[in-house]
Amino acid sequence: MRWGELAALRRHNLDLTARTVKLKASVSEMRMGKLVTGRPKSDAGARVVTLPEIIVGDLSWENGGAGQGGSSPRESP
Repeated sequence: MRWGELAALRRHNLDLTARTVKLKASVSEMRMGKLVTGRPKSDAGARVVTLPEIIVGDLSWENGGAGQGGSSPRESP
């Protein structure tokens, strides 16, 4: 994934049960440092990417547990 795609991600783009993320937007830095969100430069840029299983647990915790059960190792007892 590219920097602009990561910057444009929102929770609704994640499907933790299917372990996928939909890439439908990208952030670009314009002159003078202005950030603009828009569609990817090409049709191939809008795609679905499979997430590695190892990070799904952390994303589930950050996403309020949506799509996965259990607790995070970051939670205090």
